Amino acid sequence: MAILNHDLKFIGSHTDIYGYGHESLRGNTTRDLMNRLGSIVASDNYLLNIGNNDWRYISEAETVNNIKQITSSLLAKKSGATVFVMTLLPRKDSNDARNQRVNQQLRDWIAAQGNSRIKLLDLDRDFRALSNWSSLLSWDGVQPTPEGYAELAKIINKYIPSSQTSPTPTTSPSGPSSVSFTLGMNPAPVVTST
Repeated sequence: MAILNHDLKFIGSHTDIYGYGHESLRGNTTRDLMNRLGSIVASDNYLLNIGNNDWRYISEAETVNNIKQITSSLLAKKSGATVFVMTLLPRKDSNDARNQRVNQQLRDWIAAQGNSRIKLLDLDRDFRALSNWSSLLSWDGVQPTPEGYAELAKIINKYIPSSQTSPTPTTSPSGPSSVSFTLGMNPAPVVTST
């Protein structure tokens, strides 16, 4: 993402192997993230991708409710901040239908909000639109391959404003000065691990 959008400044309480800040912790559930919201640094923009690891222990309703609460907490960290709520990625296992139901609830909630500070970043729709999407998931059918992460970076970049490209209709015209990437998936080392 940093290669695709030079306007982004990645911040967070953790640093990846490339020196980019982030808030990602391997295997996090929405409950895990809620328990450490206080440690997440204030940012102009948050890229929120959480919930894919909830399937074992957390109901769909609680996942959606937790994402709503996390979003509200992130918005409160900085006046004018924007949260890009990402839908859950497709899966090649029996939990794909669960992810699709969670995603539809997130789409409906964000559409009903009418809040310009909460943006839908529809990873599910855009990733599924790739003709080879299933081959971009690793052997477990859940985590993206390095090529899958490269495609994700391209998809996410479409939603984030940049001074070098025209923003999509879902973004504001001015570029972000900082972004905190909060993930619930495991970043691949081949792509900027944020």
